[in-house]
Amino acid sequence: MVRTKENILKALVYEQAAYYNYRKFAEEAKKEGLPEVVEVFQELAGQELEHKNKLLSQLKKLVPPDLTRGKRRLSVIPGPNNS
Repeated sequence: MVRTKENILKALVYEQAAYYNYRKFAEEAKKEGLPEVVEVFQELAGQELEHKNKLLSQLKKLVPPDLTRGKRRLSVIPGPNNS
């Protein structure tokens, strides 16, 4: 399960980066007067945000509840065989 947690954390990083990239691309398209392209990039950014939220939801199921309350960061707890 530790490997799965690590994979979810990696995926979160990629989803967040894609979200910010699409938002940046939308801003550039807006400056260039391309509203249709802006709409496409904004839609893609929204999809990345949904992916990120789904991954966070799954990660919270794998992390003990006492580590997710009131914390800004989630910590991955190594299993008994992975220290």
